Amino acid sequence: MTLPLIYAMAQASDKDRHRLATIIRDGARNPEDFSTVLDLVRKHGGITYTEHRAGEHVGRARESLSVFESSETRSILEDLAHYVLKRQT
Repeated sequence: MTLPLIYAMAQASDKDRHRLATIIRDGARNPEDFSTVLDLVRKHGGITYTEHRAGEHVGRARESLSVFESSETRSILEDLAHYVLKRQT
């Protein structure tokens, strides 16, 4: 399971949690199942929560780089951390 799904299941109503669990247990058999999971994950804040947590991790990673002198390598690592957070899949 992924963090968005774990969070959504923790926040979901019993009915939505059961629906998610059923699809996960049985496997998404068609595009509608996948859409249902995605809709429920969004409905219960799984994406937003995960983006927030990722931002926290990126912030700590960038802070950790501050012990190094400014350099091209440090700049690349900072840019990479930012890219990972902002990229679209």
